[in-house]
Amino acid sequence: MSSPNGHEADRQRQAHLVALVQAADPEDIESGRSIVQPNDVPGLAALYEGLSWTQRLALVDLIQDQSHPSMEPVMRDILRAPGQGDWVDLPKAVALGYLDEDLDQFMAYYNDRDLLHDTVRRFLRSHGQAIEGEADPPTRVPNARGATTVGEAAANGQRVVLRRLLRDGASPDVMVDGEPALLRALMNHHPTCAIELLYAGADPNSTRNTANQSALWWAAGNGHADVVGLLLDKEAAVDAPDRWGGTPLMQAASSGHTGCVRRLLRAGADPTATYHDGRTVISLA
Repeated sequence: MSSPNGHEADRQRQAHLVALVQAADPEDIESGRSIVQPNDVPGLAALYEGLSWTQRLALVDLIQDQSHPSMEPVMRDILRAPGQGDWVDLPKAVALGYLDEDLDQFMAYYNDRDLLHDTVRRFLRSHGQAIEGEADPPTRVPNARGATTVGEAAANGQRVVLRRLLRDGASPDVMVDGEPALLRALMNHHPTCAIELLYAGADPNSTRNTANQSALWWAAGNGHADVVGLLLDKEAAVDAPDRWGGTPLMQAASSGHTGCVRRLLRAGADPTATYHDGRTVISLA
């Protein structure tokens, strides 16, 4: 049981946190994050509706390291915040990861703001919402002769078009010249298109018909660490070999992609795998 002095300390800390939210100073919010306690969160979350968007963003930034049921409606609504830039974008990236573990890709969003904005809009639409003050864009791609297909959009890096087609019910597992759309996206260095396809249900164990190279093989070889992580989360075979015995780990090692190597090893990839000609992971690295 807390002592009277403990109660007073809690009260003073909570009053200080409320003042930080109201002032919405980024540096003060960052320094204040470390003093937030789990029992502070419900009271802070209760303030949300009465705050400006700037203060709401500050509140989310302040409590982002916590986990409490009262945070869910706050995290869901902050995605509606208007504007762009770090002050708006980063709380949204945090909120996506809080609301859906499949969307927990903070560094990918930090480095690719188009991906972040598209993911936020898609999440909001799935819940019948939109960013405040933003008209909902057209939901369908024209169906005229020559309209872009899923395969073409994936191969050409047309992420927004691809997302709309998939949302309208197009299959993510279509073939492009005999190759799965997921493979074409990765072969052509369009990782965000690959992520769209995977979220839409594309087979994580898709392979090239000609050389049996898997989606994970291509993602690892091209250094797309976020796609590697998503494929592993979706249970892609970690050591699936190509026609010559090469595994995703061997591709990542030979291409110098340390982040992919680490993810694969943590997922149980075999560090002793060898090509049919005897080359090993170590020799390739």
